[in-house]
Amino acid sequence: MKKDNSGMSLLELVIAFAILGIVSVILLGFITTSGRMYNSVSSELSLQMKSQIAMAQIREYVVDCSEEIRYDSGSGRLLLIDSEVTHVIEGGEVKSESESFTCHVFRYDRTEKKIFYGVREGYSESDVVSGKTMDDLLNEIPAEDLLVEGAEAFSVSKNSDSLTITLVLADRGKTYDGSQTVALRNRPRAQFK
Repeated sequence: MKKDNSGMSLLELVIAFAILGIVSVILLGFITTSGRMYNSVSSELSLQMKSQIAMAQIREYVVDCSEEIRYDSGSGRLLLIDSEVTHVIEGGEVKSESESFTCHVFRYDRTEKKIFYGVREGYSESDVVSGKTMDDLLNEIPAEDLLVEGAEAFSVSKNSDSLTITLVLADRGKTYDGSQTVALRNRPRAQFK
């Protein structure tokens, strides 16, 4: 028997490269589609997570708010005022008590598309109840801590015994519209402009 050691013919080589090319195009299409799908889902999940974290932070302070809620839609600022009573006890009896107030501010910056948070403690009743206007309190409390970025919209509306907080986030062409209704446990006063 005679052995043929001539190798592959040109036709066999062309057919092999054609098959390899077809398989490569199919695989490349699959990889590209998978990458786009991953980026899309990743972006949506990131927006949902950011929204849930920001809403949870705001909800925590709204639920615990004991004195007053002030919201100015023009400036995009939400002010929450809490009170705390401190008792001085001597010999098992309450000798005196004092009330101090803590103010939490959430500031929506429309140009930067960010929401910032700030807090200040130690206000007296005269500062909060009658002495200072909302603008005075808001100007004194620097809301510099970044809560969330990519905020397209932020609003708060009052219902009979709850607040509805709406937050719209955007990133990489995707948007997420989150809205939560928060029951007001302590029945604080409310001022909305």
